[in-house]
Amino acid sequence: MSSALTSSVVGSASIWTLGRVAGPRREATVVQGGSDAIYLDLEGSCIAVLAGRAVQVPLGVRTLLPELPSVETGDPATIHDGVVEVEGLSVLVTNIVDTTVPVLSAEDAAWGRMHLPKFAEHHVSYLRDVLPAQAFDQLAEGDAQAAHTLLGEGRGATTPLGDDVLGGWIATAVAIRLPSLQAIRSEVALNAFDRTNLVSASLLACAARGEGVPEFHSAMSGVARQNDDILSQSLDLMFERCGESGMAFVLGSMLAFEAFDPDA
Repeated sequence: MSSALTSSVVGSASIWTLGRVAGPRREATVVQGGSDAIYLDLEGSCIAVLAGRAVQVPLGVRTLLPELPSVETGDPATIHDGVVEVEGLSVLVTNIVDTTVPVLSAEDAAWGRMHLPKFAEHHVSYLRDVLPAQAFDQLAEGDAQAAHTLLGEGRGATTPLGDDVLGGWIATAVAIRLPSLQAIRSEVALNAFDRTNLVSASLLACAARGEGVPEFHSAMSGVARQNDDILSQSLDLMFERCGESGMAFVLGSMLAFEAFDPDA
């Protein structure tokens, strides 16, 4: 890694990510890198630097750069005072973005339970044949055993599909305040860093705080407004930007809505 800084830019991040990059100088290590995203291990969990075209994951520092510098796994990085420095690039966090999904009322949740499948099921149904069948019943029933069934399961370059399903379920359960949330969220928190990779485990921790990508935030805003157009357009964007990972996340969201009892 070159020690000389060649580019200095500003970026935006969630309040949680800003809290992670604030404070004294600390060393981090590249765990995964590409032209769109560089994931760093900072004291046992991930933060990321994101180019403009990257999927805007909630643990990322977002920039407008067309591409990021080339890095190798194990390359060092430095974090201090709201700045991330990696391979000659320095990114200062100057803006805060809201990565949390909106809180949904019982009426909103009942609406979402009926309307989300209309726009998503035909995109995500094939995933029911890719992952363990019992997991879908477990999540629909709010069974904490789903964490053990899905953690680390399935294909995925950055996040296994099973983790994506869990993330979508948890983020939605936070939004609709499912009674079974605490059991599944706790089971995932206790096991994720042992059962899956660091990036995916860190993203599951974001979901546990009710955080998601902007497209999912928009989709849940559509549910909050009970607006089919916003919901369908947001889902289309999510499937386009996030690919199979986004589809699995939305499947998890559908299963959380299934677990919601409108008569409770």
